[in-house]
Amino acid sequence: MLGAGRGEDSGMERRRGISWHAAGRLLLLAVAAVGVIAFAHSPWCTVREVTVSGNRRVSAGEIKALSGIVTGVNIFEVDTEAAARAVTVHPFLRSARVTRWLPAQIRIEVVERRPWAVISTSDSFLIIDDTGACLDRIDSLEGTDLPFISISGLPAGIAPGDSVPTRAVNAIRACMALLPADVLARVSEFRYQQDLQLLLYTVQGTEIRVGDGERLEEKAALVANFVRMEDTLAGQGTLAYVDLRFKGKPVIRYAEGGQRGE
Repeated sequence: MLGAGRGEDSGMERRRGISWHAAGRLLLLAVAAVGVIAFAHSPWCTVREVTVSGNRRVSAGEIKALSGIVTGVNIFEVDTEAAARAVTVHPFLRSARVTRWLPAQIRIEVVERRPWAVISTSDSFLIIDDTGACLDRIDSLEGTDLPFISISGLPAGIAPGDSVPTRAVNAIRACMALLPADVLARVSEFRYQQDLQLLLYTVQGTEIRVGDGERLEEKAALVANFVRMEDTLAGQGTLAYVDLRFKGKPVIRYAEGGQRGE
């Protein structure tokens, strides 16, 4: 009986020890939580600097203004995702990442869109990137060395931030990527028509009918060969067009009505 009593006392003591140990851990956690909350709301966590990187065309000041982030606010109250979305409203900015660098700095990292081509409209020209996003609207081509493209049936009223038809852009971009630099320098215009036909015009005014995207590598090689031989072929008459749309030899038609395969 005495042994049983001592066993019960020992068990109770162990339980008391465990309870005090658990209470101590909870107290430490509570103190730590209070400390974290106090630190998060202390002057140490006030935003004192906003930095911008990755920008070349868009100024850091404009990007900061778009983000809505200002110094003097608590760093944990900054909605980084909302700020990133606000920044990418700018047509020249493809993406943005906003991060906190404790205790007092916000960093904004952006990726800008690159002008890729210029498109003619009824009353102006559009600068677009390689995804078809409209970056700017200009009144003159003066000082512009971008490839010139045209797209039939282009919707009216396209403004910076809008997009042009991606199918047309993708078709032209795929063809451009296969042409050597010396050939591209002698192409004055890429034209995409609603019937999915791609046309090229040389600086001498010859129309090259590429057609759809089938056998594109083969057609690009033929385009390169023709452009490099254009002066020689033009010596035989005024060229009207070269047709590469169908399998077999390309068709070369002269303005006088002559036609032959090569």
